[in-house]
Amino acid sequence: PIRWLISLIVSVACCIIGVNVGFAQTPLEATLSTRPLSNLAQKARILGDASRGARVFNRSGLSCVQCHAPTPQARQLGPDLALLENRGSYEHVIDSILRPSLVLLEGYQTQKILTVDGEVLTGMIRNSTPESLTLSIPGEEQLREIPTAEIDTQIAAPSMMPAGLVNQLQDESEFYDLVRFIVELGAVGPQRAHQLLVASTQSVAQPLPAYESDLDHAGMLQAWNQDSFERGEKLYGSL
Repeated sequence: PIRWLISLIVSVACCIIGVNVGFAQTPLEATLSTRPLSNLAQKARILGDASRGARVFNRSGLSCVQCHAPTPQARQLGPDLALLENRGSYEHVIDSILRPSLVLLEGYQTQKILTVDGEVLTGMIRNSTPESLTLSIPGEEQLREIPTAEIDTQIAAPSMMPAGLVNQLQDESEFYDLVRFIVELGAVGPQRAHQLLVASTQSVAQPLPAYESDLDHAGMLQAWNQDSFERGEKLYGSL
């Protein structure tokens, strides 16, 4: 009994989430990077949805909102998306997401510093004098001032935005939604863009449909029998 129950659960789960057992999926970044920018831009323009993109933008795993802060007063680790101006084209936004280190704006170049004590620091230089460097370091609320005499080595580093970030998206449609949202931020002007960013952080998940609370899940499981197993086995075999 346990065997057919487990098999049936696996069969149903595969149907629900669309898993193709035995086939490795190509990372989304690799798939998108093989296509012309013009093709991706056209799809984002037509298929992208800014409202859905706002939810993707605020997903904690992507950290978009942590670096591109939603208020003018916040300390930003990435360019202000409300001030994209002529850089707010679909092509530029897509290229910046897929190849974040290709072009770094002035003021957002990342530096890696090794101190004489062996500490490695990575951040963006906010101020530089003959006596010290001031770094903006991810995860630190305050700027870090480092005396020049304590710096052993200083080299340029890749963008703070990691490559492969799009691989955390669920599918290609989320990529188009995210691009559409960012492009619209750059098109509406700074004041409205900041309002949209703040509003997007306050969005909440939609409640489950009312009928979900009326489903007798335990009763459904108890009602499974040999016929249920056979139907599930046929369904699994058709995948």
